[in-house]
Amino acid sequence: MSRLPESNFWQTIKGALERHLRLIRIENATHAGTPDVYWRRGQRAGWLELKAVRSWPARPATPLHIRHFTGEQLSWLEAEVRAGGNAHLLLKVAETVLLLDVVVARELYLRRLTRADLEARAMVVSNKAFPGEAILGCLFGTVMKNSNVHR
Repeated sequence: MSRLPESNFWQTIKGALERHLRLIRIENATHAGTPDVYWRRGQRAGWLELKAVRSWPARPATPLHIRHFTGEQLSWLEAEVRAGGNAHLLLKVAETVLLLDVVVARELYLRRLTRADLEARAMVVSNKAFPGEAILGCLFGTVMKNSNVHR
């Protein structure tokens, strides 16, 4: 039996980022919606909700739908940002990795974004190797949004 896409994705993230960040994988059945990963480096900390799906919709005009992205997860991310924290959705679709802020995550949850929309609005997009440096730049505010898009 092959591993689930999110399990494989976590292993990739861990391998790429754990030398730069303290990463804690969260498995929490007590509080619905708690993100998958807590990260910290120095005084900066935040949360990542991980989602992975095997493929993009067949038609370019079809919005991406992630069945396992719940309202509780979205609400948790939004509440964290409203409270002054850092929270993002890190998404892998096929071979594409995207870092999304909570505004874009909401649009994704509402099934309003196609592949082209997501790629245009993501903080980071990579169709190649895992974009660890670009993600770190966004998490630490050292790279302007959309200036780190990789193809």
